[in-house]
Amino acid sequence: MADLELLGASGDETRLLVERTTGYSVPLSGKPELAAGVPDTLPRYDAIVALRDVKAEHGFRLDDVPAAGMEPGALAKALAQAYAMNRADAPRIKPLPEKLRGGATAGAHAVYPVAGVPDPTMEHLFLLLRPSPSGFYAAYHTTRFRTEDLNHIQWAHLRSTFLPFHHWDPASPRTSIPVIFPPSTFARPSGHLVLTDEAWQEAQDKAAEIGPLTDEQTSKLATALREIVQTDDPPTFELFPVMLDLHTRRIAQTGPTRAAEAMLKNLARCKNALDLRGWAWQCAWAIGNRDDRGPEQRTTN
Repeated sequence: MADLELLGASGDETRLLVERTTGYSVPLSGKPELAAGVPDTLPRYDAIVALRDVKAEHGFRLDDVPAAGMEPGALAKALAQAYAMNRADAPRIKPLPEKLRGGATAGAHAVYPVAGVPDPTMEHLFLLLRPSPSGFYAAYHTTRFRTEDLNHIQWAHLRSTFLPFHHWDPASPRTSIPVIFPPSTFARPSGHLVLTDEAWQEAQDKAAEIGPLTDEQTSKLATALREIVQTDDPPTFELFPVMLDLHTRRIAQTGPTRAAEAMLKNLARCKNALDLRGWAWQCAWAIGNRDDRGPEQRTTN
């Protein structure tokens, strides 16, 4: 079993999970805590990390596997496929782009509904390979959450707080937490996507201004917001004016004029990806709580 350690103090917003022997590490946000014990069940884990502020948990395991004469990318895909096939029906495995490997040789990832569980649950699998004396170390990182606990925008935010920050370098292991959250007027520095007081007030104002929407219009706007924020960009990613122009046109072409104007009135203030995801959640909340919806139809913050 790998010797995984969670650096930092209990209650810290972000802590660093490290495996000192191989130099693997990843920061985790949402007030993470190591579980006291790992269940003797499948899938096998070396450590489980629960998040106190987000209804999600991470699982980690480190294996030493033979190369079996396979190219690293093909091996990563095969290992991810073997893992995911025991968890889901027909999982779609994708290769990891180099920018997300954090120093690893190859990687693969997938997201899928977990089969055979009573509550609808999603799992994200992230697998990295790095050479070992006998072949390759394979680091498995899974994240699980019930679909009723995290919506698409909240998941996109949580994913952005760890996915771009994996680091694997035995010669120079990381011992400090990288900067995860930039200054933002839209969202607080947290693994849970929480609006600032100012952004929360703006969300309520938007809810009063958006006006009536049909089910089809609501669905199209929700899809647009989801697709805008589902990127691999970390919270610190700087937005460029051309990106904001594209998002502006997307919303203006998707919703009726009144709703689009209400949603877009503060988009130009977004400076980074954290701002953008906070803006998207602000708009999504406003759509779900607009004046033409009854109390039983409205969503919660």
